[in-house]
Amino acid sequence: MYSSTDIRDAQDTAAQPLRPYRDRLLRLADVKHMTGLGRSSIYAGIQAKSFPAAVNLTAHAVAWRESDIDAWIADRPAAATPVEPSQAPKSKAQRSSVTKRSRP
Repeated sequence: MYSSTDIRDAQDTAAQPLRPYRDRLLRLADVKHMTGLGRSSIYAGIQAKSFPAAVNLTAHAVAWRESDIDAWIADRPAAATPVEPSQAPKSKAQRSSVTKRSRP
């Protein structure tokens, strides 16, 4: 159990400061998954200066800062027209009856 001295000493010590935020480094597969873009689209965006540049890890490995990718995603415009849940796609039978034409 704790003695009264242990409790008093614990109250006098300052709390440890929180670890500062650390930006994760994401590899290409993670960036593709987060953005929905393919490899060539990502590199074309980097060349056009419309996508965050990668950070060189080694001579043959690159990664992207997670904060840069999050900011890029946040800058994308929202969808213009949301899909209504009541507008379910027509069944195959409904589509075929509408598109069938009677031949003379």
